Amino acid sequence: MNNQTLFNKYFDGSHWENHPTIYAEEFLTFLKKQEFIRPSIKFTPDFFTHNLLIVDLGCGNGRDVNYFNESGIHAIGYDSNEEILEVTRLSSKWPGAFYPCDIHQLPSQDEMEWAYYCINVMAYVDAPKVLSEIHRTLKSGGFAFIHFNLLIVDQNYEIDYHQKKSDVYELLKDFEIVEEKIFLREDKVPMPHLHHIIQVIIKKVIK
Repeated sequence: MNNQTLFNKYFDGSHWENHPTIYAEEFLTFLKKQEFIRPSIKFTPDFFTHNLLIVDLGCGNGRDVNYFNESGIHAIGYDSNEEILEVTRLSSKWPGAFYPCDIHQLPSQDEMEWAYYCINVMAYVDAPKVLSEIHRTLKSGGFAFIHFNLLIVDQNYEIDYHQKKSDVYELLKDFEIVEEKIFLREDKVPMPHLHHIIQVIIKKVIK
């Protein structure tokens, strides 16, 4: 099943807005432990223009962007679906935090961003291109929190998507894997289906 067909199958009736913020919480806890987010940082408008802290790729309804901002950490979200973004802006306290963007071509300059966050996305895009853009635009020493699906199985036990762990490691060969976790997640809507996920926190190695 190709990326667009897979996306279409699970998009109608999707419930991403109902997913908990546990992954965003995990990433924020990690960044604080790394002292990546320092109390001494002065969050001026100029800082936000040139030093965005967390960029959510494929932000959808903005649930996690809102969580980061509510936690006092500046975040923005990119998504290619402008209709979704219009709804997201209307429901968010931070309507200016959401931008239409093809994440295969990120607008940031080289080594500009501090951190990326990307879940429920990689199975629907050209992952090598997106990871190349993350590597290009991430600061040396910067981090990214990403979910990769190893398997997506529908309610009829049909395999909609699969890739090997070795394929994921190959995609990440230009990064250092700092943390890794593999788990199953069962979703009920738009239809029962199961995700086998490898969650990684990766670091762009300082040159």
